[in-house]
Amino acid sequence: MGGNRRAAEEFVEGRGGLGELRRGLKLHLKAVGGNTALVTMRGPLLSEEDRELLLKVSNLLEEILETLEVAEDEELVEAIEEAEEDVEAGRVRSYEEFIEELRSYGEI
Repeated sequence: MGGNRRAAEEFVEGRGGLGELRRGLKLHLKAVGGNTALVTMRGPLLSEEDRELLLKVSNLLEEILETLEVAEDEELVEAIEEAEEDVEAGRVRSYEEFIEELRSYGEI
């Protein structure tokens, strides 16, 4: 876990790369896992509420990682921007029209 903290600190301070931070977070999420339970001699270290919160945080970190991956993909960002421009310009069609077009080309 020390490596994860170091990667995060380096990223915040501008020394580390986004990819390094993402790799560290992925390793941390794999290590924590949704089914992990910490138990001591006196019983569970984490309450059910703590485990639920940890799972929510883990899911949020996964979403952040996906967002970072999209933000790093220049082609994907350009495609999203182009799609937003199409919507603003009214270059859209209904789902039914889209499906009909796919059928006319033999795609489905």
